[in-house]
Amino acid sequence: MKAPQQPQAAREAASRLLLHLIAGAYGSRFHGMAIFGSTAKGTATEVSDLDIILCASPLPNSRFRRVEEFDRLIEWPFREQWEGHAGGSPIDLSPIIRTPEELLDVTLDAVILQDKGDHIRKALNSMRERLERSGAKRITRGGQAWWDLHPGLASGQNYNL
Repeated sequence: MKAPQQPQAAREAASRLLLHLIAGAYGSRFHGMAIFGSTAKGTATEVSDLDIILCASPLPNSRFRRVEEFDRLIEWPFREQWEGHAGGSPIDLSPIIRTPEELLDVTLDAVILQDKGDHIRKALNSMRERLERSGAKRITRGGQAWWDLHPGLASGQNYNL
């Protein structure tokens, strides 16, 4: 039997397993995954959850259906592999599941209802400024919307905001 891992190391190992499961289950719909919160900051404890942002498309329209799909494709296989085979302590997953467009649309469409310390406004303004500097445009045609993040960028070229 393996010795128990420290909370931070366990969450980092769980993140790698989670990435592997998500990439396999979502296949070509998978665009990326990020962790945030205590695991990303390196301060995870025994009771910390694993906060993730999952970017994929297409996705079901409703949040309920997205979470239902995540539970079926990811949550249960993760629990089985992590807790069963890896011998890991239970870790709760806290996913935010969005399409690439939805992640960027927040910079334009968010209506802040409360923001103690101006954290949300500052973060959105920072992203909005980076989008503007890059020349990014939100294009809408025929009821469909998408982002051109860097007009003139050749196919296959990378660009960091």
